[in-house]
Amino acid sequence: MPRWAPSSSPTSTQTTPGAPPRCAPEPGARVLLHERERAALGRIAAGVPAPDLDAWGVPENRRPELLAAAAVPTVPAAALDEVLDGVLVDAQLLDVPGRRLRVVGTPGHTDGHLCLHDEEAGLLFTGDHILPSVNSGLGLGGPVDTNPIAVYLASLDRTAALDRGTLLALPGHENPFTGVRERCAALAAHHRRRTDDVAASSGATVWEVASGLTWTGGWDALAGFTLLSALRQTAQHLELVSRRRGL
Repeated sequence: MPRWAPSSSPTSTQTTPGAPPRCAPEPGARVLLHERERAALGRIAAGVPAPDLDAWGVPENRRPELLAAAAVPTVPAAALDEVLDGVLVDAQLLDVPGRRLRVVGTPGHTDGHLCLHDEEAGLLFTGDHILPSVNSGLGLGGPVDTNPIAVYLASLDRTAALDRGTLLALPGHENPFTGVRERCAALAAHHRRRTDDVAASSGATVWEVASGLTWTGGWDALAGFTLLSALRQTAQHLELVSRRRGL
């Protein structure tokens, strides 16, 4: 039976993006990724630029932890292909006895994140795309040319359309839940409010804007990877604000 990796983020494969995924401990298990995720891993293998901490206005004393969190071990693309057994495409059916698992591309958390939909059983394996109470980190799969928040909102619409009222979501974290359509709407509303909050901020830099926003656990509790993720998402929202204003 294939062991699928919904994305290459650290929380999905228990490794670092760009490193071979440790998600197939059983002999004979196959490792499969969405084709967009394979492409993203190839970009990571070519090297990931460090975040522009000067442009973000990050204080000097917080820079070492952010640079450490952003450091991504890379391996040659050929080594990745030795680990991966194949790539998946949207709408593909997996050859799993007793199941009709269809691939649903849901970029946002990473560029090639995917869910698996078993329409007959009323199940949706959501990975890190939608969680019952936590807002997933976005843009964690390396550099992309698109805005992760914008593509995530489109992915939420795609996911919500799968729910006809009885769909059971099986997430990569927390517990199974129903109300997928409602959860997608709540997540979309959260990000749109956050974009509005960023637009209303008087902060001049990513750091100043982010420090004035509300974060789960509080701004002062953010450190290392979680701080880096918060700053990146703030930068993504600022990009959306610029688009809105035609800048």
